[in-house]
Amino acid sequence: MSDLAPQRPDVDPLAELLASLSPEEAARLATMRADLHGCGYVDTDEHGRLRPGVRVYHRGHQWPGASDGTGTALVLTEKPDSGWSRSWGAADIELIVLWDKAQFGSRLSQVAQYHVYAVEVLPETGGTT
Repeated sequence: MSDLAPQRPDVDPLAELLASLSPEEAARLATMRADLHGCGYVDTDEHGRLRPGVRVYHRGHQWPGASDGTGTALVLTEKPDSGWSRSWGAADIELIVLWDKAQFGSRLSQVAQYHVYAVEVLPETGGTT
């Protein structure tokens, strides 16, 4: 089992989180995902430690517990053989993240993988690394 797997196997935290979205957030998520697909991105299950449902923090906040920089990856997409991936020699990954606190008027945003880190939740303490 991955170190980032849910600690309660009977509960799907991603499904619970998606079910908790407001109707407006759910509609915005669907639009954002459709826009990514329209640009040639396809859904993918994981990229390194990133995958839908994993907790992330924004690199600009510099630490896992930054109060405005933590959230959960809802969607992970990749654009196969993009100009970016050819230029940089790495996968072109875009995520849709639900931030814990609204930023720029919304809790949802699209972000490239190089802007976020996966946060490992420690089962014994509930803290992060």
